[in-house]
Amino acid sequence: MPLLTPLVQHSTIVIGKENTGKSQLIAALTGCSPYSTNFRGSTIACETYAGDGATFVDTPGILYRSDTATTRVALEQLQSHDTVLLVVKATHVDEDLADLLPLVAGKRGIVVITFWDNGVAFRADPAD
Repeated sequence: MPLLTPLVQHSTIVIGKENTGKSQLIAALTGCSPYSTNFRGSTIACETYAGDGATFVDTPGILYRSDTATTRVALEQLQSHDTVLLVVKATHVDEDLADLLPLVAGKRGIVVITFWDNGVAFRADPAD
């Protein structure tokens, strides 16, 4: 009789600046409601959400070049994960990527752009 090996469920850390929609994105991906916080729209601690075949670690928003306790917590969690879901707001794509990509260098992952419907126009050809 063959031995059954349990599937290893890897976790993905979700990183981004404040108010980029990280928690709502995780809720949509997992079907789990975000945990309540002291401040509307603000995650103040790392929380883990499990969905079908995936686990996501929601982190507080990073205040770039800031040494707040929540930023430190997010950056500490980032060090212990190899897979990253980097969330940036459509209205701040360039500056958010410039700030955050160096933090996730060497890790595998994907960039998710939220708030795409906020009237941001993107050019197909940068020369335009």
